[in-house]
Amino acid sequence: LVVHIGPGHGGGGPCVWPEAARWLRHAPNTVTISRTMFEVDGIPAEAIDRCNDFDEVWVPASFNLRTFHQSGVSLQRLRSIPEGFDPAIFHAKTSAEPDTHDPRSVSEPKVSSGAVDWGAIASQTRQGMEEASHLREGTATDSRQQQGRYSDHCHVELPTEIRRFIADDPVRERHARPSRLVHESETTDVKPLFVFLSVFKWEVRKGWQELLAAFWAEFLDPLASSTVPLVRLIIKTSMPLPPDKDHLHHSDRPVHQVAAWAWELGYDVSDAMAMVLVYDGMLSSERLGALYRAADAFVLATHGEGWGLPLLEAMACG
Repeated sequence: LVVHIGPGHGGGGPCVWPEAARWLRHAPNTVTISRTMFEVDGIPAEAIDRCNDFDEVWVPASFNLRTFHQSGVSLQRLRSIPEGFDPAIFHAKTSAEPDTHDPRSVSEPKVSSGAVDWGAIASQTRQGMEEASHLREGTATDSRQQQGRYSDHCHVELPTEIRRFIADDPVRERHARPSRLVHESETTDVKPLFVFLSVFKWEVRKGWQELLAAFWAEFLDPLASSTVPLVRLIIKTSMPLPPDKDHLHHSDRPVHQVAAWAWELGYDVSDAMAMVLVYDGMLSSERLGALYRAADAFVLATHGEGWGLPLLEAMACG
C-alpha cells in the first residue's frame, strides 16, 4: 500500500495518517510505503515516528533524504523517487499543432528553438514498445494509429475563458501573432501580447503576492493612462484551503484576493485585473499541457518546493 499524503496545515507534517502504518504492519504480506515530501530543512517532531512506522518512505529528491534523516527518520526506510511528466502531454509546440494565437498552420513540423520535442520521443517510444509487443504476439501494428494517439494530445482546445483572454484581443484580430521562429520586425510593427503563465496551489508559500507585485510593478504604471499594456499573466491555481482564506475581504476565491491585493498596492483595480486571469477551475492533463504551450514564459515566485512539478512540465513544453 502506497500512501501519498503531504504536510498538514495543522503542522502535522509528513506521514499524517498516524494509525495506518501501525495497523498495516500487522497485516500479512503487506508493505506500507509513505510517499511524501517537505519544503524546509526539517520535519515536525510528531511526524518522525509516523514515518518510521512505514516500511519505506519515498521522497522526491536527495534534499529530503538528508532533511528527513537528520530529523530522525531511519535512513534504511528512505528512498529517493523523483517525480516525472508524461512527454506525450507535456512537450514543446510544433507547427503540426493548432496555434492558440494563430490558426494558420505550417506544413513542415518544427520545434520551438532550444526545446526538446518530448512528444515525438514519447510517440516513438510508445510505437517501439507496442511494435515489440505485437511482434511477440505475432501481429502487426499501424504506426499511423500511434501517431494519431499522439496527435490527440496536441489538438486540445482550452477553456473559452482562457482562449478569450489570450486570443480575443483587438490587436490580435488585426495582426496575427508572429511565429517565435520569425523576428517580430519581419511580420508587423504592432507588438503581440506576451503571455506569462504560473501554475501553483493557492497558498502563501507559492508567493502569489510577490509574483503579482513584481508583475504589476514591471508592466503597469499607476501614473500612466488607462491603456493596458500588451502583457498578460495567467495564474492556473486551485481553490484555497481555509487557512489561506482572505478573512479581511471575506472571500476564499483567489480572483477576489488578487483584486484586493491590487487595491492594497494602490493600482487601479480594473487596469490591474485586465492584465491577469486567475483560473481556478479543473483542467485535464491534456488541457494543462496545451496551456503551457499557449504561453510565452513560465514564472513562479515560490518560497520553497518539495519537488516543483510545474517547473519540470514547463521546461518540457519549451
